[in-house]
Amino acid sequence: YLSTIQRADKGSFARWDSATPLEYAEELKVNMPDVGSEIDAVTAGFLQARYDRKDILAAEVERIEPQWKALRRALRNRSAQSPSDRL
Repeated sequence: YLSTIQRADKGSFARWDSATPLEYAEELKVNMPDVGSEIDAVTAGFLQARYDRKDILAAEVERIEPQWKALRRALRNRSAQSPSDRL
């Protein structure tokens, strides 16, 4: 999750300091609706890992990993586009 935020922040989706993970996810989904379900899954996984008292099971990580990779790929593709292509 944190590496995804850093990648998005380096692109055109800077996260404001006071934004919660859920607020930031909503902002990303507005700008990248094609990966909205991936954004939700990665955000939910982060929130569970960060705030839940139970350990994250390997099966949960395996379930979220493909969605994280798809989101990461979308961010890479987006940052590779010229600014005029994004409009």
